Amino acid sequence: MADNTSLGKKLNIFTCEKKLWLDLNCRGVSNPKSMDIAEDYAANSVKEFAYVSFAPSIKITSENQTDAVKETLSAISNRNERTIITDAAFSFGDRIFHIDRLLVKNDGAIEICDIKAATHIRDGFIKELAFKCAALCLLGFAVRKVYIRYINDSFVKNGPIDANKFFLHKDVTQDVLYYTEENIQNIKKVTEITDEPRCLICERCLSPYRCEYWNYCTDYFPENNVFDIAGLSMDRKFELFFDGILSFEDVEKSGKVSKRQMEQVMANLYSLPPKVDKNELRSFLSELTYPLYFLDFETFQSAIPRFDGVRPFTQIPFQYSLHYADAKGGGLCHKEFLADFEHDPRRALAVQLVNDIPIDACVLAYNMTFEKGVIRTLALMFNDLYDDLMRIHNNMRDLMVPFRKHSYYDRRMNGSHSLKAVLPALFPDDKELDYKNLDSVHNGLEAMIMYQQGCDADSGTRRNIRENLLNYCGLDTYAMVKILEKLENASV
Repeated sequence: MADNTSLGKKLNIFTCEKKLWLDLNCRGVSNPKSMDIAEDYAANSVKEFAYVSFAPSIKITSENQTDAVKETLSAISNRNERTIITDAAFSFGDRIFHIDRLLVKNDGAIEICDIKAATHIRDGFIKELAFKCAALCLLGFAVRKVYIRYINDSFVKNGPIDANKFFLHKDVTQDVLYYTEENIQNIKKVTEITDEPRCLICERCLSPYRCEYWNYCTDYFPENNVFDIAGLSMDRKFELFFDGILSFEDVEKSGKVSKRQMEQVMANLYSLPPKVDKNELRSFLSELTYPLYFLDFETFQSAIPRFDGVRPFTQIPFQYSLHYADAKGGGLCHKEFLADFEHDPRRALAVQLVNDIPIDACVLAYNMTFEKGVIRTLALMFNDLYDDLMRIHNNMRDLMVPFRKHSYYDRRMNGSHSLKAVLPALFPDDKELDYKNLDSVHNGLEAMIMYQQGCDADSGTRRNIRENLLNYCGLDTYAMVKILEKLENASV
């Protein structure tokens, strides 16, 4: 599929005049933040499924964006009666945008439809379509109808998926037209401006999406500034910014952040050594008992359900890793589970989990809210495993707590207490604990995508995917083992 970057997120009257001017005149200065890879994967899979349901249709297949525009215009020029074009591409200003489904009527008027990997229609979808309509009108097209096709939240898979039951279809023409004329006038106005407009940054630069020109417009910011402070709401960051508080030096002088946030600022400003509260660490460590099990799950959510009885976006665990020690100072052992790529993995995973973790063993997770949620959902699904699963659930402890409470804080964490921030801060030179050294899977989102790709892959590719998934999840729990050792040493 061609790059379907949303024009509505790039050219939008509802952001600012400067952004629109840059879009139309300055290719190359933007720094777009990629769509969350899981959302991107879901969007592409849903669109491709919808395209099949539109047959017969003309699919624009050119990977090169300029060629895709030419292919689209050629398809329109050579149209037959009621020609449907999917993934149509158009060039406007310095940008190329796509229409998921384009219906060309006999009189040349068009109907457009956007396909969304979502279970409800958001206001942003309407505004995005309004800008696409404005661009199409300025390109000389007459847009007669506008639709959104989105996912039926109540759909449950039972055999092959019927697109007519999976999708809902809504006419949003009037909602879109409400904004379209304003967009047209704004585009005309901006195209007459010669010099780059001057606009101050504000909340709209980061909401509902981070503007792709954020780095360009804030290139005068110091390396460490108020927008880098963890745990500070966006509203509060802008309040401080508008009060002239930008650099960490400004923040220190103002004193207008919490004690914990000030710890981040001071540690960074003065390159302070790690902060260690030994009493709090000892209190946390005293809650851990042996045998001690380190648990991490991987899950996936598919917009298009893969298994019968599953609804769109149901979270399904497919893998776990368990490092464990029977006694303090004893040898470290490892168990793991990774589902095959053919069947619903939940029952098999739950059965092996209760077999792998002894009754009343202490279980350690990093951000245990997630692991507890997975276990609780499995327990409610399988009544015969409920008691065993809930024992695991109730015996869980959270390794994130000492870092969230700043019982241990290193300036290299940059205020974050996530595993991916804590691990490199504690072990900056340990290649064995560096996720960057893994081959293909470096985070949970990549694991989610990799597993789903495995479901559609051949046996050779699956073997490679299994190896990469096992290496990644195994590193998650091994990292927890090393972090606990670090805390134990620091508490002495």
